[in-house]
Amino acid sequence: VEMCSKFFRIYERMILGDSSDTYRQLLNNMSKIQLISSVDLWLDMKDVRNRIVHDYLPDETKQIFDDIIGAYSFELNRLLLKLDDIQL
Repeated sequence: VEMCSKFFRIYERMILGDSSDTYRQLLNNMSKIQLISSVDLWLDMKDVRNRIVHDYLPDETKQIFDDIIGAYSFELNRLLLKLDDIQL
């Protein structure tokens, strides 16, 4: 998620010539150009990333793992296919 966010910032500047003020605005822009499928899903992925990095959550480990191998991995694979089509 972190690497994708950094790429989104750079790509946004290349495509739009400007930078978003907020992460949500950045995701909205990526959604408008159909690079991501859901702003809410990416906000959830960032939240999970932050919880993993900053908190010790033994009771939530199974749910976090299920989320990562479920919808999150599907979205990341979808993004990878989209990136293959981008002409830089």
